[in-house]
Amino acid sequence: RPSMAYLRNKLTEWIPALLAAVAFSVVLTPAGDALPVQTWTFEGICRELVAGTTEGRQALVGSLWHAPLPTLVGLPGAALLPRGASIPLVARGTTFLALFFLAYTLLRFCRRQFSMWPAMLFWLACLLLLARLPGLTTQPQMAVTLAVAAATVLKFADWFDGRRLGDLVKFSFALALLALCGAHLAGWTLLLALLLPLVAL
Repeated sequence: RPSMAYLRNKLTEWIPALLAAVAFSVVLTPAGDALPVQTWTFEGICRELVAGTTEGRQALVGSLWHAPLPTLVGLPGAALLPRGASIPLVARGTTFLALFFLAYTLLRFCRRQFSMWPAMLFWLACLLLLARLPGLTTQPQMAVTLAVAAATVLKFADWFDGRRLGDLVKFSFALALLALCGAHLAGWTLLLALLLPLVAL
């Protein structure tokens, strides 16, 4: 059955990506008292935005240090998760979702490029490289930005390989999201946008 084959194919991507996100969150995340101040700042901004305070809105639109997209990703968690915990639940949840999406995006790309076992080995090698990045499991801004950047670059690679309209639309959408990940990425976003007409010539 096509539907069952599709479901099995998706499960072979979702389950490893979920396990990778759990492993990153459990093994590489330090205790609450060792978390950087950026993690608690992110938690506070999301909580203040959900509460509708002026401080939250000012932090979202008036600071170059807190990009809009990662903060907006954390808002559902701020609305649903309880306040006053000893650990930053919103920051942890946002980071977990970003890591899951990052692992899933990398695994999908590897499976399209290689056969089953080489794809898994290449994917694991990518995860080991990501594990060396300081702050990846503790700073939601970094995790969301890296996930969106990876999706943007890989969608550009997909479009370059097949020149399909669907890949072009996905790349454009990912590029728009990347522009919302901070002013410090403006140069890279512009470079990727300029590459599109250059390679299409």
